[in-house]
Order: sequence, then structure tokens, then C-alpha cells
Amino acid sequence: ETTEESIEEQIDVFRHEYKIIIERITEKLNNYNSPQTMYSNIKLQEIKIPMFYGEMKQWSSFHDLFKSLVHDSKHFTEVEKMFRLKTSLGGEAGRLIQHLPVTATNYEAAWQILKE
Repeated sequence: ETTEESIEEQIDVFRHEYKIIIERITEKLNNYNSPQTMYSNIKLQEIKIPMFYGEMKQWSSFHDLFKSLVHDSKHFTEVEKMFRLKTSLGGEAGRLIQHLPVTATNYEAAWQILKE
């Protein structure tokens, strides 16, 4: 064998081993980043939005929590936000927007009414 053939053979072996290592790393990363792996040992408690009945002393807490978990979320459509808003209200606060049906177009209006 010539030195050139020996070098080519070593390069081929190296490429093969490199490919196997990259495949193993990729597989481990995919398993590590999967939601099942991330939460398999941890059970997260769902944060429930407390009911808001219109008491001003409770408004800032309700507002901040609802805004953070629902209003600013990209995971909910406007109609889902409206449903969550209406089902989180009772008393005077619920009466303020009871005339608005649960539709996507009514969500912003309902949120503004409550904020005022």
C-alpha cells in the first residue's frame, strides 16, 4: 500500500466514525429536548386564574395574572381568550360584559371595558 492509499483509508475510517458520533449526539439531544423527557420527573401544577367579581382591590392581581397567562399568550385565539375571560368573571365584573357574545371580535372590547 502506498502512503496515499493509507491516508485515504484513514480518512474514510475517520469520516465513518465521525458520522456515527454525530448521529449519537443528535439522538441524545433529541431525547433530551423532548417534552416527555423534560417533564417526566416533574409535575407542574397548572396555574388557575382566580375569579374576579369586580372588587377594585383584586383588580391589579387579576389583571396581571390574566394578562400574563392569557392576554399576551400566542397560544390562544381571540375567541379562546374571550371564553377564558368570561368564565373568569362573576358579580359586577361579569355583568359589565355579559351582553358581549363569545366571539373573536368582542375580546378586545371586553378587555377594554374591564380595564376602564
